[in-house]
Amino acid sequence: MINSLLSSLLLANLLFTPIRTPIISPRDEDKTPETLEKERFRRKCFEDLSIALQDKFGFEVEPTGWPSNQPEISFISFSTYYPAVESQEEARKLLVEAVSFILSYINDSPEIVPYLKEYPITSKEMFFNIMFVENLMSSKGWGSVNLSRGTVNYGYVYGKIKVPSETFEEAKAKVAASSQ
Repeated sequence: MINSLLSSLLLANLLFTPIRTPIISPRDEDKTPETLEKERFRRKCFEDLSIALQDKFGFEVEPTGWPSNQPEISFISFSTYYPAVESQEEARKLLVEAVSFILSYINDSPEIVPYLKEYPITSKEMFFNIMFVENLMSSKGWGSVNLSRGTVNYGYVYGKIKVPSETFEEAKAKVAASSQ
């Protein structure tokens, strides 16, 4: 009786213990020359896009980029820093303009398009975050705005003001309506 109970507990423990397999990226020495060339090209494209974002918008870009060790680009991620904004409308406009610029840059580039898993890439395959440094340092105003898989989220520094999220298309429409 005790042996069967003990063996049942042992079997249950084995069945419900998660197996953790580490994900190991291949070493450069183990990659084909074609794979190495693709990775170099993707890194250069990301660096060029980061510089273009700095030049056009004045962002400081955190080097996150798109996932490597994949044959195609399926997701894009940028974290950026910007001095400050005064309002939600200003944060929305900056985000919409930057995301539209990135999508255009990638989808209109004949060099990058072959590396895209799906063409055209949309806001649903992106994470883009803007942190407003001066607002965060002074503890007032808008702390951040981000796009996460097609949804725009706003962060107020104090966190007590709840701002509903919106889709990227809704944010784009609001920016277009306010500029008329």
